[in-house]
Amino acid sequence: MFKTLLVPLDHSPMAEQALVPAASIARSCNARVDIVLVHQQPVLANLRRSNRNDEQLQQAHRYTQDIANRLAKHGVTNCTHAVVTGKVEDAICARADAIAADLIVMTSHGETGFTRARLGSVAYSLVRKSALPVMVLRVADGIKPAIRPEPLFRRILVPLDGSPHSLYALGGAAQLARSTKGTIVLLRVVEPVPLFSQPIGLTTGALGSGVQPFLPTNIQDILATERQCSKVRNELTDVANRLAAKELVSVQVEVVVATHVASAIIDYASAAGIDLIAMSTHGRGASLFLLGSVADSILRASNIPLLLMKPVKTGVQSVARVPFSETQHALVG
Repeated sequence: MFKTLLVPLDHSPMAEQALVPAASIARSCNARVDIVLVHQQPVLANLRRSNRNDEQLQQAHRYTQDIANRLAKHGVTNCTHAVVTGKVEDAICARADAIAADLIVMTSHGETGFTRARLGSVAYSLVRKSALPVMVLRVADGIKPAIRPEPLFRRILVPLDGSPHSLYALGGAAQLARSTKGTIVLLRVVEPVPLFSQPIGLTTGALGSGVQPFLPTNIQDILATERQCSKVRNELTDVANRLAAKELVSVQVEVVVATHVASAIIDYASAAGIDLIAMSTHGRGASLFLLGSVADSILRASNIPLLLMKPVKTGVQSVARVPFSETQHALVG
């Protein structure tokens, strides 16, 4: 169960939109919310700058206190706050370690560089550096966050690709689904199997070999694709049954045929009324040091909140700091 949520803010209304899902999760899980703001100290420490810095620090503390008071009015009674200094990403990670946070909730835009380079430099760095799950919201300017009393995440989509790494998102999704009495939807995108044909005019003698060449076409092999879908559905059903039994949650299985994986996931999520997409940052063939291309594409193109979980090698970091790893290991075996 999520116990401590860290919400990085930067004075901007866009960053404050992360308070909406954070408040919902905190109420559902009876969790603590920690508001953190990274204060940038002036480089030159003369007296005038020092006075100005003190004023800014006081404003920052008042701001975080005001946010905590706002959350308290919406039923989040266990709320702490802090103003920290240093490089933004490092300061947030240090605060997360200090309070034993198990989830970071943030937006992908803001005034401190969140808008840069795909996820934004801050969100991207946190996903890359931190072992914690990170919930990222792609937001737009001019929207004032409205905290609602009802649970937000009732339908949670977990895209899988057949790799053990993709299963790491199941534990976090299960915790949220159980706390909201929601449903997990396991989705697998199957690429259409092409028909193979022999090129016209290409003969065995011309190749000097007894092997007849067959090349893929742009035409779908319907029967072969259906067989692949049936196989994948059976695999997903097995995972769903084990997940439902272990985590006591409702689980559905969906298989779609599409060429572009990220677009298919977004289209399904939009059509099926999905509230949250939970996935590993690394799937089949993805680098251990880069954000998975599918996760990145979904975040940039979808307005649905995205819960990103990074697989961590056993023994490299404490299992206690990698929530829900037991669920992943149980389902891989």
